[in-house]
Amino acid sequence: MATEIEYKFLVPEGFPADVFTSATRIFQGYLSTNPTVRIRLASNGQGRFAYMTVKGKRKGLSRKEYEFSIPADDALEMLDLCQLKVSKTRYYVNHAGNLWEVDVFDGDNTGLMIAELEVPSEDYKFTIPPWCGKDVSKVSKYTNASLARRPFKTWKKV
Repeated sequence: MATEIEYKFLVPEGFPADVFTSATRIFQGYLSTNPTVRIRLASNGQGRFAYMTVKGKRKGLSRKEYEFSIPADDALEMLDLCQLKVSKTRYYVNHAGNLWEVDVFDGDNTGLMIAELEVPSEDYKFTIPPWCGKDVSKVSKYTNASLARRPFKTWKKV
């Protein structure tokens, strides 16, 4: 069984673009949000690739995750079936021996940036980069599926 263990941190404006190593453009849609069934189409300088992912309910920071490579053309057609969608650019950043993913959202989620780190266990020790803000690992409204249902632009700003 595959398990995803992921930490998430808000990234304040002013993310230092010179720290990332590469970027991927991502479009994803949800066929279901309970359980999560996601279609992802991504592209980078090396081409297009696509996945179907099934995610279980979160327990702490962990949840079951199953990911399958699918043809990009099939993903494009399946994305048309999805009413809930999210788009973003993902930047990859090496920091203190770990590969961080910084998602810069666009569309209805413009203005939101989230740094993610997948770890091998919940007690894994890591160094948080200085450009990370608040830990939102256990805040459900920051999941991509939640952002597709209730986009960042609809949130009341405090």
